[in-house]
Amino acid sequence: MLALFFPLILPYILNAQISIVSTDMPVIGDTITRNVDTLTTETEGPSGVNQVWDFTGAAAHNVNATRVVSVSNTPYASDYPSSNMAMTNDNVSFIYFDAQSSFFNATGAAGDLLNNGVIIKAVFNPDLTLYQFPTDYGNNYSDTYEFDITTDGTVFDPTLEKIRIKHTGTVYDSTDAWGTVITDIGSYNTLRVKRVEYSIDSVWTKPFFLPFIFLNATIDTSKTYAWISKEGKLAVAELNFDSLGNPNNLTWTTVPAIPVANFTYTDNSGGIFSFSDLSTNTPDNWSWDFGDGGNSNAPSPPYQYTTDGTYNVCLTISNTSGSDTFCDSVVVTGATPNPPPIASFTFVDSLLGKIYFMDQSANTPTSWAWVFDDGNTSTEQSPFHQYTSNGSYTVCLTATNGNGSNTFCDTVTGVLVGIENWTDLSTLVLFPNPADHSVTITIENPIHDPQVVISNTLGQVVLNSEFSGEVQKKMQLDLPNLQNGIYLLQLKNEDGALIAQQKFLIEH
Repeated sequence: MLALFFPLILPYILNAQISIVSTDMPVIGDTITRNVDTLTTETEGPSGVNQVWDFTGAAAHNVNATRVVSVSNTPYASDYPSSNMAMTNDNVSFIYFDAQSSFFNATGAAGDLLNNGVIIKAVFNPDLTLYQFPTDYGNNYSDTYEFDITTDGTVFDPTLEKIRIKHTGTVYDSTDAWGTVITDIGSYNTLRVKRVEYSIDSVWTKPFFLPFIFLNATIDTSKTYAWISKEGKLAVAELNFDSLGNPNNLTWTTVPAIPVANFTYTDNSGGIFSFSDLSTNTPDNWSWDFGDGGNSNAPSPPYQYTTDGTYNVCLTISNTSGSDTFCDSVVVTGATPNPPPIASFTFVDSLLGKIYFMDQSANTPTSWAWVFDDGNTSTEQSPFHQYTSNGSYTVCLTATNGNGSNTFCDTVTGVLVGIENWTDLSTLVLFPNPADHSVTITIENPIHDPQVVISNTLGQVVLNSEFSGEVQKKMQLDLPNLQNGIYLLQLKNEDGALIAQQKFLIEH
């Protein structure tokens, strides 16, 4: 019975090479989206240290969005006075928790737990301890919890007035491995927790006008493997097994992995270097320190040194899950004391064809000449430019100082001068736009097994969700952990063909 309404707490019965502490837990206001492969062929793989588990072959058949809410904002708050947090996938049923600095307990569940329209309030007595902090690799843990509920019997049999169910479970956790989990989202430094639960469900029935009668008792054993990380909040991956011991579904997070910084460089002579970002796990911010007082926020900038020497160059990257820094020594010989500029720029699409160009040129240019490939130019350092026609444009910047000039060109692709853009196959409307934590996608024609891909202005995929079955007119999509900014949403059919796309804005 527990499996019917406890999918939320499985990731928490965990114990880590990394160490899990209370600040790694979800907090009120979080929305954690996870993909589910309901036909998985994945296995749990090996135990032990420094393992690698590759789940990139998993297919997302469903998407679950778990919201973390205040207990006072749930309809059953009075039944869980010791709880300070609740979670829900559907705003109908809730799991309740007592989250403290030294432990994380499940205190019960309430709502339409059996999906039959009857409200059930399962208060744990005693609570189930899910975490004792800190938790580390090699930990073993066991706990026993219980709930006893009585509910309307007519939904099961019209001759029954009531039905009583008593569940007693004993949970054994062993943190049996640490290593790297790889998904389509990124690579996570994780601990693996094997969870085995032995449970007894006892059932009594009460026919009308008669006392309770003992019906039966069912003994069950369930097994789950969960991989936890510092950034995942819920488990970054979770593998559940059926009663025969076969894997039956794999769940994995869409929360981005903490980025891992790395770069390489090329010495172009004369003190001119080209730095190339090799960081993984989708960073969205870059900060370069070239060791001589110079810096840049471009992903892969050029740089001019003016004095020979050895410099410690550091790249710091970040995304919504965290940050990382990588440093390397650069030996400069033959530097030019008074170099001309090295032109470079980045850009941000501000929607409706308005592009913001940001000068990233090195060596202190004193003048700038922009050519926007539509007949217009600018001499501002970092101009806005308004395009009036859809298309792609090759933009060039010439940067000049007293020692010379240099030109750099880049292509601005997919400029859309209207808010909406679609193919003849389907009309796509997003609401609201700007969006906050979710968006409704409205389409003109039904679509089977659609896929929604969201990319940032750097072209990096930040969300990839698949919907099962035929979607008639509308899809509700949660947008967790997306920073303020401009994004492109693409709608694809079951064959991966692009049906429609639209740019939209996130504003929190």
